Amino acid sequence: MNGYKLPHGLLLDAKLAVVARRAGLRRGEALALWIALLDHASRNTPRGSVENIDAEEIAAALEFDPAAIDAALGVLRDKQMISANNAIAGWEKMQTGASTPRTRAHRARQRKGVPQEENDGDDSEAAASRRRQRLRDEMLARHRKRGHIMTENPPAPKQF
Repeated sequence: MNGYKLPHGLLLDAKLAVVARRAGLRRGEALALWIALLDHASRNTPRGSVENIDAEEIAAALEFDPAAIDAALGVLRDKQMISANNAIAGWEKMQTGASTPRTRAHRARQRKGVPQEENDGDDSEAAASRRRQRLRDEMLARHRKRGHIMTENPPAPKQF
């Protein structure tokens, strides 16, 4: 993956305000430091690790006092934003979304060669009818599996 995700509400994160206050930084400086750490973690192996981070290099890049960067890194560890194993806390959760399991399942099906559609380029009404029937059957199977449908053939609607 090229890049990384920033969580909603980052600008107002109370932990960053505490980091700023304790380290003697302004809130925007603490935010800049945190984004620099996320960027480093994204490019590191394993992803999410801030192992071997050089406070002096970050201070030079951001034009901050190196002592303030060291202090801020200590506060980030105290607030458990950087874990004991020098990784961004919650990195995996932050970087994966709700669609990740569905995407992985979809890619696994593709690797196994499960066809998406069974029409083989046939755009006829018969092929469309087969696709509709297959989708109906799949839907009924899902509903049966969940216990929403108890019988194979539902009773016929009453005639008035």
